[in-house]
Amino acid sequence: MARFMLSGTYSPAGLAGTMEVGLAKRTEIVSRAAESLGGTVVGMYWTTSVHDTLLIVDFPDATGPVALVTHVKAAGAATVESIVRLYDGAEFDAVTAASAAMLYEPPSKPGN
Repeated sequence: MARFMLSGTYSPAGLAGTMEVGLAKRTEIVSRAAESLGGTVVGMYWTTSVHDTLLIVDFPDATGPVALVTHVKAAGAATVESIVRLYDGAEFDAVTAASAAMLYEPPSKPGN
């Protein structure tokens, strides 16, 4: 499973609804939505950042989080500003190993 971080901002109505039922209840609802797309919610958080909320999810690929975001945005409850793929140590090590084996010459090299 791939891990993703989604950051977003609630619409006024979305925030009012979340305040009414509580973030724990909204997390349950979002968890069911993610599960229906083949994913799981690792955590949903209220923040003091530029974005109101962060959602950490696991999905087999990027289709799930994009579908989740598309549906949330269409409902008008929140605007999702970013979907970021997260890499753990083993995944990052695999990326760096693949990068080290890559054949590439930067444009700053003479003759390129």
